[in-house]
Formats: sequence, C-alpha cells, structure tokens
Amino acid sequence: MKNVLLYFGANPEKKDNVCKILEDLHLTPIVVSDEENSQQVGYLMKLADFTKQSEKGERIAMDLMVFEDVDDDTIREFTKFSKLLHCEMPQKAMLTEHNKNWKLCDLLQEIEKEHAYFAYVEKIHTMLNESQHLIIDDYTKDSWKAYETAFYAAYDAIQKQCSMDEIKAVYERFYKAKEGLKTAQATP
Repeated sequence: MKNVLLYFGANPEKKDNVCKILEDLHLTPIVVSDEENSQQVGYLMKLADFTKQSEKGERIAMDLMVFEDVDDDTIREFTKFSKLLHCEMPQKAMLTEHNKNWKLCDLLQEIEKEHAYFAYVEKIHTMLNESQHLIIDDYTKDSWKAYETAFYAAYDAIQKQCSMDEIKAVYERFYKAKEGLKTAQATP
C-alpha cells in the first residue's frame, strides 16, 4: 500500500471520512499532528535516511494531502468520493525528490502561497473573459484607455508568471480600472 500524508490544520472533522476513502482505495493514511508538522516530509512518510527532529510544530490553518507515488486515476477517485462525503481536500501535493527534504510546515506555507497566487490568476482570467462583453463606445475614452492598459498588463502578467507581489498589483490595477469605467454620454 502507498502512503498518503495528511495534515488537518483547518478541518480536523474531515479526518475519519478522508482516511476511510484512502483505505478503500488501498492507500495508507498517515495523519500528522500539529506538533509533528515541523518534521521533514521524508521522515513523516517513513522513508529511509530521515530522522526525527527535536523541533515542535504549531497549528497551521490549512489541510494538506501529500501522495507518495499515486497515479492520477486514484487521485481522481479520491476527489470524487471526497466530494460525495463533503470532505474535500483542495490542497494536494505529490512527494518529490525536492519536497521530501522540506519540513511539512514549510511545504504548507509554500502551497498556501501558490494557492493565493493562482487565485489571483483565476480572478484575472475571469475578468479577461468578461471583457468580451464590453463595448468600447459605451465608455469614455479616458476610462477605456486606463482599462485597456490594465487589461494588457494583466494579460502579460499571467503569460510570464510574475511574482506574487506583481500579480497582486496587476490584479488590483485591473480591478480598479474596470470599476473606473465611466459610461459615455449618448449624443442626441
């Protein structure tokens, strides 16, 4: 059976249902406590050459699953059943050569940053798609110019995968420009 590391920092009430689904899928759940989240992922996964560290962890308000060599079909099955039982685990990761050396608390923080980054990207995508329905002539030239400039900056930002600070600033500028669109006065 393959291991799945589980951390329930936000919703511990999910634990029993999540573990049952994993066991039904022939996966071994390894539940990590708050105190253990300062350990290396490799140690928590019971990999050779990893030893327990003396640090004690603290609660991090996030749930996470780390899969060890689990195929995509099995992950999709887990996702399907977890939705049915209302115990979804949105933050998931695969065990890698790189992250097995990380402390779980550091991996949690990194995934939280990625989640926030992609939430901004998704918001920008939504706003870009909504732009299809806007008609240039319905707005004043100045407000449209500001919007258009912010639109292209947002599009460029998601194409080049910029930093978190940049994506946040671009989103805020785009949102502000959209909110700042002023309706043009109809001429009689």
